[in-house]
Amino acid sequence: MIEDNLGETQAMRRMILLLQRIMMDDRLTGREIRVLLAVLSLAGLNNQRVPVPIDDICCLTGILYANVCATIRRLDSLGWVSRIRGNGRGNVSLIALRIS
Repeated sequence: MIEDNLGETQAMRRMILLLQRIMMDDRLTGREIRVLLAVLSLAGLNNQRVPVPIDDICCLTGILYANVCATIRRLDSLGWVSRIRGNGRGNVSLIALRIS
């Protein structure tokens, strides 16, 4: 039980530090912050490449599909996320936060 609480505490600290880094990055626009937070909520802090459907990001943020795609490309160039394209229809891109 104590180990579970310790794990949760460490995960919470990592989340707070990541949120601070996101909010303090002057390069990020409001849209980029919203997309990052959506990816974080969908992928979690496990820092693994997980399928994050663009449609889910659109639903969470209220941002149009084309704008989400452009934002993810920009976040990739800024070093916030890494992305592997899904190779066509029906294949979801793999998106992971770059957490250091």
